[in-house]
Amino acid sequence: MAGNAMCTTDTRCPLSVRVCLAAALLIFQTLAARAMGGDEPAATPPRLTGAARLNYFGYSWQTAPRLRNALVFEELTLGLEWQSDPRISFVCEMEVRGAGAVSTADVVTGSGNSGIVAGNTAQGPSLAIGEIAVTVRPASWLHLRAGHLVLPFGLLPGRDKPLEYATISPSAVEENLLPGTWHEIGVYAAADLGQFTVHGAVVSGLDAAGFSSHAWIRDGHQSGTGSVHAASLAYVCRAECHIHDNLSAGLSVYYGKAGSSKSALAHNTAIDVGIAEADAEIQHGPLRLRALLLYGTLEHAESLADTRQPEPTADNSVPGRAAAGAYCEVSYDVLPHLCTGGAEETSLAHALRLFARGEYYDSVFRSMTVAPDDPRWSRHEFAAGCALQLLDAAVVKLEYRLRRLGLDSRNTENTFGVGLGVQF
Repeated sequence: MAGNAMCTTDTRCPLSVRVCLAAALLIFQTLAARAMGGDEPAATPPRLTGAARLNYFGYSWQTAPRLRNALVFEELTLGLEWQSDPRISFVCEMEVRGAGAVSTADVVTGSGNSGIVAGNTAQGPSLAIGEIAVTVRPASWLHLRAGHLVLPFGLLPGRDKPLEYATISPSAVEENLLPGTWHEIGVYAAADLGQFTVHGAVVSGLDAAGFSSHAWIRDGHQSGTGSVHAASLAYVCRAECHIHDNLSAGLSVYYGKAGSSKSALAHNTAIDVGIAEADAEIQHGPLRLRALLLYGTLEHAESLADTRQPEPTADNSVPGRAAAGAYCEVSYDVLPHLCTGGAEETSLAHALRLFARGEYYDSVFRSMTVAPDDPRWSRHEFAAGCALQLLDAAVVKLEYRLRRLGLDSRNTENTFGVGLGVQF
């Protein structure tokens, strides 16, 4: 009974309350600085940060032969970082998200995120809250954070800007099965224990109304604009081991209950969401290699399936009982071999990376008993290309991506892409 009550309580946090929360965090920041004693804080001026992605995609898809090529604005992120004391800092980040690249799901649903699948007018950009949080460092080895923060899960956090990954878009495993750079309201702590770093967070849970067969829990992420349903909590833990200066490995676990903002759950039963991933990263001179393995389950999700029967639509499809994915990405900077005598240090080009990435992800790795398995959601991808970094602020990328669906025929989706990314 307690669990049901937890999921049906309609606890909302409007955007106006979030603004008040940000102001309260600033007040807390000032008071905490004074409470820690010592001299007056040595304030540093606020620093503006940002990133943007503009891509051109040429499509050759058997699943959508008439799909038109498109110039796509994907994302603009603007942030403000302020450190008023060596032990206290504040960050505020907003994201303007564009239409995004077309996905397999857009063809199936006919929605077309970029408005070109069904010939519709492109959707306008949407505004989302990124990170609004205050960080306190009571000791050199301990970080405490509160607000609308990034979850310590997977490889994407801290590597989500255009210069921080080789391909045109981040990994499809983390972008299609999970909410990408995952933000939620909550509290966070990190402890640096020398060779090991341990992260933990308690955050608001997911919204089960956004779960689907093609994107699993990705759209259950609460974007941070409008209202957030905070009736259920989730717990995140991550451990990282710095095995060597050039080698690190990590393990992340997420567990929480997902309620629904739209009464999408039959019998008001909460869905238990459990996800685990393991990853590794090698950076040795010009060589960079990243790999990740992910598996997640939904328990008691039959209550969600019951509300989408007997004829679920593609937009209202039944999510998989389990999802799985893995990828490996390797890149190599060949510029030092092309420029001799340190010429690359004085040139406009700072790096020229050749890259390749292989991925497998299945959002219906195990299907519900009430819903048949759809093989199209078992996807294999291979991408290869090059990325030319200009100074420390921009990158131009060329990429060819091959995707194969689990269908018996008409199962290829090949895409040529040219991308421009900037960050500061």
